[in-house]
Amino acid sequence: MIVVDRVWFWPVLILAGWLLLVSIVHSAASWWWQRTLVAYRLDTPARTSPVEVAAWVGALRSLLRPTRAGGLVPGWPIGVEITGTHSGIERVVVVPRRWWPDVQAAVTATLPGTRVTELPGYPRARFARCRLAGEARNRAGGNMLATQRAQEASRYLLAALQPLGPGEMVRVQWLLSGARAPRAAFRTTPPADVRRALGPRWSGTDPVLHGVCRVGVAAGSWRRRRNLFRRAWSALRGLNTPGAVVRRRWWLPSLLVAHRLRRRRTPWWRWPLTVTNREVAGLLGLTTGASGLPGLPAGVTRSLPPPVRLPRTGVVLGESTYPGTRTLLRLRAEDRLRHVWAVGPTGVGKSTLLGNMIIPGARG
Repeated sequence: MIVVDRVWFWPVLILAGWLLLVSIVHSAASWWWQRTLVAYRLDTPARTSPVEVAAWVGALRSLLRPTRAGGLVPGWPIGVEITGTHSGIERVVVVPRRWWPDVQAAVTATLPGTRVTELPGYPRARFARCRLAGEARNRAGGNMLATQRAQEASRYLLAALQPLGPGEMVRVQWLLSGARAPRAAFRTTPPADVRRALGPRWSGTDPVLHGVCRVGVAAGSWRRRRNLFRRAWSALRGLNTPGAVVRRRWWLPSLLVAHRLRRRRTPWWRWPLTVTNREVAGLLGLTTGASGLPGLPAGVTRSLPPPVRLPRTGVVLGESTYPGTRTLLRLRAEDRLRHVWAVGPTGVGKSTLLGNMIIPGARG
């Protein structure tokens, strides 16, 4: 039987009630966040630079709010998942539905030429269960990671996801949320020395984010899982410098991290990573450099939105699949009397397009 002294009874009861309330609020917010998720695959051009990716992450920071009131007001994160399988590498951004127009605008403005494809069943799909997983952490007030090696670190991460055999999978999951400077530094430090007390990460002008990074591996044998995990985890350490190290949270069981990765669980008390937009740009795997990598498409055509003024009559050429629009593309009769130039490599559908233009005219 546990006996609690009267002096400690009410503080312990209040603390237990507070923790219970925070856990209930966090569970409800996480459940609602997962119900509103939509997913889009990002195929970036070969020459996408870390500066452009950092600008995109910085634009996302304006949407993200930090957790407030000791966890009673949780902030919704944005997820980026890089998955390597036998068929290739897929990079997916997972966001709440109401945020997607803003995220899409950020992609259009900062990542020109990126092809965006909607994945309707991705947020609720059941993927292979990871048998080995780990979660990363770093020091919030430490030195910054080596952002000058962002291009090489991104290529290293993507190269670590290939080649894979049938049934094997390596997934790197990022959940990013807003961050704000610790209040303790403002209370105990003179105003002139606040930036120095917070550390290099907070003393600059780059947007700062909280995040969690998880790596999960699914493979047949234990040795194969261990080798794949080491290969992917070594890539995450590509930006480490003295005083700025991304480490594994070794005290978390692998099965627990795998469950969090599969369910996209957000931390309810403290985010293990604090990074700037330039730091995370090298670890998202969105930059590939001029040369290609195994598992990625050799060439990416730019996805363009349909014009605002489209003809409502005429021959139907196709349907616009640009995210957020479902519009029929038509060609008017007077335009068909003029010259039409169909350009594209083999297999894109030039003959099908011309056939669809000829058949309605032949039928009258």
